[in-house]
Amino acid sequence: MAQSAALTPAHWLAALAVLLLPACASDLLQVAPEDLADLRIRIEQQGDQLDQLARDQAAAVGALTAAQRTADADLLSGIEVRLAAQECPPPAPIMVMAPAPTPAALPPPVAAETGREARRDQLIVGARERIYLPATGHVYIARIDSGATTSSLDVRNIERFERDGKRWVRFDVPAPDDQNNLTTLERRVVRVVRIFQSAAEEGERRLVVQLQFVLGDIRRKADFTLSDRGHLGNPVLIGRNILQDEILIDVGREFMTALPTDLPAAGADDSR
Repeated sequence: MAQSAALTPAHWLAALAVLLLPACASDLLQVAPEDLADLRIRIEQQGDQLDQLARDQAAAVGALTAAQRTADADLLSGIEVRLAAQECPPPAPIMVMAPAPTPAALPPPVAAETGREARRDQLIVGARERIYLPATGHVYIARIDSGATTSSLDVRNIERFERDGKRWVRFDVPAPDDQNNLTTLERRVVRVVRIFQSAAEEGERRLVVQLQFVLGDIRRKADFTLSDRGHLGNPVLIGRNILQDEILIDVGREFMTALPTDLPAAGADDSR
């Protein structure tokens, strides 16, 4: 009996199966009643253990499910709080300002024929304008070019020389309507500049002299480079040295200025 107590449930089940065999097999194995009772108790205990295990597992699954639901609820609540914090404030009301009252009267503009713009007191010029040179007494057609640093004049027969130890130059200026009608001028060389053309790799050295001019109501001296512009359409080019600070350009128009009637006499140029 001591050996039967050490049997596992599987052995007990096998023994029970033997007992259920037909009577012809009862001679093979016999089980004591107390062992059969012990087997029944063990089976019942194992059943109770399985039931308890199932209940424990169900409780664990329920706890995990409840914890997951709580975490999901917390996550959704946090998202709602962040979305509420990011909501844009309502647009501010638009303030409509009343239009400013129109001034009772504007100051009278400067004479229209000079091309002056009254509010800024700057001369308005077009892409081409008429310019008067007192040194020759002729009116020339000048091209306005804000890309040129220094203004330029069409001349011929440039001849350098010295006078009183200073550099001077003698040159001929063609008349605007007759290239053979030349006016010879002599001027002191202010400086020498190098002009770079798009087609030339090396710059062209040009002499710079001062000449008086009249453009609209502007009368003053300015630097001009000396160059043969016979192949160009305009004998005079007006650059930034004249345009800056007092002239505005309307490139879509031409001849917006008019020369005054009291032009200086021919030769009345003291730019020496």
